[in-house]
Amino acid sequence: MGQGKHALIFGASGVPGWSFVNEMLNDYPQPQIWNRVSALTNRPLTREAAMWPADERLDIVSGIDLLKGSQDELEEVMRSKIPQVNSVTHVYYFAYKANHDLHKELQDAVDMFRRAITAIDHLSSGLEFVVLQTGAKVAKTLSEIDSG
Repeated sequence: MGQGKHALIFGASGVPGWSFVNEMLNDYPQPQIWNRVSALTNRPLTREAAMWPADERLDIVSGIDLLKGSQDELEEVMRSKIPQVNSVTHVYYFAYKANHDLHKELQDAVDMFRRAITAIDHLSSGLEFVVLQTGAKVAKTLSEIDSG
């Protein structure tokens, strides 16, 4: 099956993460490139609710809190919950945790990414590629825009 690629998508229930999982299950960028697609979400998610195709390559893994416990404990949780984590070749990182305190939100984002990538680097010797989505979060209500 495939060329031996295993994608691990952090934040798979968000818009960009969902899209990546969906495209991989539809053989993007080429047919049968992905042997396994591991979709990580913080909260439980079913394949039916996500509207992903029924596909034996898909593993939906929920309940991994990237901020909880020591680095060793996180790695043990990932090892026990993510099937064949040692075969991950590609990581797509879209995880996000909102917070009203923007300084705390930033610190959580940095810590989550650092811990996640450190863990997968320790758990999979075949890691080839990491994508980190970045950007700015700016939101205003219509009344704020109209009055400003």
